Amino acid sequence: MKSGLYLFIIILLCSSCSTDDSGNSEVETVPKEKYYHNPKTFSTQADVDDFAKQEYNVITGNLVFIGESITDLSGLKSIHSIRGDLMILATSIENLDGLENVNLIDKAGISLNKNSLLKDISGLRSISVLLSYLEIEDSPELITLTGLEGIVGVTHNLFLTDLPKIKSLDPLSKIGNPLLRLTLSNLGIVNTNGVSKIPSVESMYVLGNPYLSNANFTELTRVDNLNIGGNPLLEDLSGLNNLQQANELNIINNTSLKNLDGLNNLDTSEILNMKIWNNIELADYCGLRDLAAKGKLALEARDNLYNPTSAQVAGDECNL
Repeated sequence: MKSGLYLFIIILLCSSCSTDDSGNSEVETVPKEKYYHNPKTFSTQADVDDFAKQEYNVITGNLVFIGESITDLSGLKSIHSIRGDLMILATSIENLDGLENVNLIDKAGISLNKNSLLKDISGLRSISVLLSYLEIEDSPELITLTGLEGIVGVTHNLFLTDLPKIKSLDPLSKIGNPLLRLTLSNLGIVNTNGVSKIPSVESMYVLGNPYLSNANFTELTRVDNLNIGGNPLLEDLSGLNNLQQANELNIINNTSLKNLDGLNNLDTSEILNMKIWNNIELADYCGLRDLAAKGKLALEARDNLYNPTSAQVAGDECNL
C-alpha cells in the first residue's frame, strides 16, 4: 500500500511541476490558413469587396482583376500567397495597396496592363521570387518601379512599354539571368542601368525612348535578335562593349547616332545580318571593321549620313 501511495504522490508532484508559473496551462494554437482552391477573376469592385470579407489567405490559382469599375484593392490584406499568376488589366486603380502581404510561387508571372490611373506599385514589395514573366505596359501615370526590388529574376519575358514617366529601372537590378525576350519601349529612362546585368537575350527591343542616351548592357554577351530604334538622343553603342555573339541587328532611326563603337567585340560563328537605316548622323562604322574583315558581316546600310558596303567597312573606308 505504501508503494502505491508513494507512486501517486510522485505523479501528482510531476503534474504540478509541468504547470506554467503564470498559472496558464493553455496551449497556443496557430490559426489555420484559409484557402481558396481555385483561380479567381474579379470584374467589378463589388466582387472585390465581397471576396475581401471572406479573408482568404491563399489563392491556389491565377488571381485576375479586369475592368474599369475596379478602383480599390485595399480590402485584400489577408491574402499572403498566390499560387499562380497575378494579372491586373484595364482597371481604374491608382495603387496596389492591399497586396502588400502577397508573395508568388517561383515561375509565376505578373502582368499589369492598360491601367490608365496606376501611379504606385509599391504594394508588390513582398514578392521575392524568380518570375516567368513581368509585363508592365500602357500605364502612362506610373511614376516608379519601386516595389519590384525583391524580384530575383525573370526567365521568359520582361516587357516595359508605354510608361513615359518611368525614369529609372534600378528596382530591377537583381535580375541577372538569361531572358527569352526583353522590350524597353516608350519609357522616360536616360539609361538602362537597372537591367545591365542580363547576360543573354534571344530577342531584344529598345525602341522609342525619347531621353535614352546610354544603352548600358555591360554584362550582355549574346543576343540573337537585337533591335535598337527611335531613340533620338542615343549617340553611340558603347554600352554593348561586351557583346560577342549575335545573329541579327537592326539599328534604325536613331537620329543622333554617330558611330557603332561598342560593337568591336562581335565575333559570330555565322554571318551577322545587319540593317542600319535612317540614322542621319551615322558616319562611322569602324566598330564593325574586324567582323567585316573576317567575312562575317552582311550589311544593309541606307539613308544614313554614310552608307558603306561590307567590303568598304572591312577596308579603309569604314568612316567618312
